Amino acid sequence: MLSSPKLLAMKGIIWLFIIMLFLQLFGGVRPEDVSFYFSVYENRALYTRSTVVQNTFAKDLMLCARACGAESNCNAVNYNSENNECELFKEHLEDVLHGAAVITARGYYLLTKVEMARHVLQEINSPTVPFLAPTPGVEWLHYTSQWCTVAGRVKLGNGITAEQCKEMCKEGCPGVEWWQAFPMSCYKCTDPARKEPYADSNDPFYPPHVFLKSSS
Repeated sequence: MLSSPKLLAMKGIIWLFIIMLFLQLFGGVRPEDVSFYFSVYENRALYTRSTVVQNTFAKDLMLCARACGAESNCNAVNYNSENNECELFKEHLEDVLHGAAVITARGYYLLTKVEMARHVLQEINSPTVPFLAPTPGVEWLHYTSQWCTVAGRVKLGNGITAEQCKEMCKEGCPGVEWWQAFPMSCYKCTDPARKEPYADSNDPFYPPHVFLKSSS
């Protein structure tokens, strides 16, 4: 009676149900969160006084990023490739990129979490990136890697493509300075005579570009 095929099949179904329920409740396979991605900066790190969420170890950069992805309050990561140390931080992307907490550290990787939806909406709806019709009859001279220097520029906004940056340069604007790396900053060059080469190739926002209106 106990060894009948129907009873064995019923026991198998019951055990399969128990196993599936256990996996669902305690670590079954979950879909990967694709609502964000990571920007990676080589030889950069957050200053150690930043707010640490957790210290752990990961054998490679990808596992360190996954550790941050699993923490809801993790927004940035220091990964030390020499000892596989992985430090998770609360700092948001804007705090990291615009603050003074980023330092040069050989062998480190700085990862910053970018929320996909917020980033896309910012580029679509940001008031600093209005729809502008192309400006006819303007020829541009392109210089890279050069910048207009801090004393020779005024910021126009972030999240702006090179073409959008040039379109924001209207009457009385001789040219613009545009940074290729995220957050893609755009500046109006107020004094083109101050334009000079930018030699720091280790800058996480490198390279900068200068577009000047041709006088011809």
